[in-house]
Amino acid sequence: MATTLPYNFAHCWDEMYKGCDEQGPYYEVKYVFDNWADSDAVVNALKGVTVRTGGVTTRNPPHQHPLSPNLYCMSARVEGIGRPVRNPQGYPGYDGGFFVRATYRAPLIEGVINPADDPFGAQQIDPATPLLWCTQELDFDTETIIVPNTQFKWASDMTASTVPLKVTVGLSTLRLTYHRVPFTPTAQMRAYRGRVNNAAFLGGAVGCVLFKGGQTRREYATDGTVTRQVTLVFLERDRPWTQTLRRDTATLTWDSIVDSTGAKAYQSANLSNLLTAFA
Repeated sequence: MATTLPYNFAHCWDEMYKGCDEQGPYYEVKYVFDNWADSDAVVNALKGVTVRTGGVTTRNPPHQHPLSPNLYCMSARVEGIGRPVRNPQGYPGYDGGFFVRATYRAPLIEGVINPADDPFGAQQIDPATPLLWCTQELDFDTETIIVPNTQFKWASDMTASTVPLKVTVGLSTLRLTYHRVPFTPTAQMRAYRGRVNNAAFLGGAVGCVLFKGGQTRREYATDGTVTRQVTLVFLERDRPWTQTLRRDTATLTWDSIVDSTGAKAYQSANLSNLLTAFA
């Protein structure tokens, strides 16, 4: 079901276009509204806003076009109607209302749509754990581990080999990008960087996902407030991060290295708690 605007409007017959180009399907339409004083609020409602109240973040998605609810408002331009007038602060306004020229496109352009409303958003890293207002990327790679050799032999004559062992391990880079974040959860990002997961995380087994760190970039909401785009970077390995190949055994054996107290090289944490900081 398409989202609705909290203001009365009319479609203009003289300007309504639709089509499909290299970026996908689109609508270009013109609306008319009665009250110039509502123009800022209308643009906010069309483009979607982020509000944080009492520690709770609410991200209202852009307006869906009523004739094609899979398309969302990606831009909105206001033009005044009627006689120019000044408001009490001396800024110009209009006594006849205003037009809005709006462009609607598929949500993949901005990646800010609730997966419950957008079937494309459901195709995430872990379908069982959908992340709202979050775009995701996966890079599949390998890591080569080199271990000094003291036990292994050449297969042809079983003589000792002094060539270091090279073992390839699967490695995946997971990037989660949250859009229009009204704050940066700095404390959580600092606390969890360098930790591995102590519970299954986005399909990754225990101990196999490492939170590498993240980046932030300033953005602006439609009401002029500052928001941020926050990217979290995780590395998932086929073997737990706490394990490495032993050099003193006659077969390839994975084991954990610990210090004199039994502590492993990597500390663990429930990385899912990091994601809730963006809720």
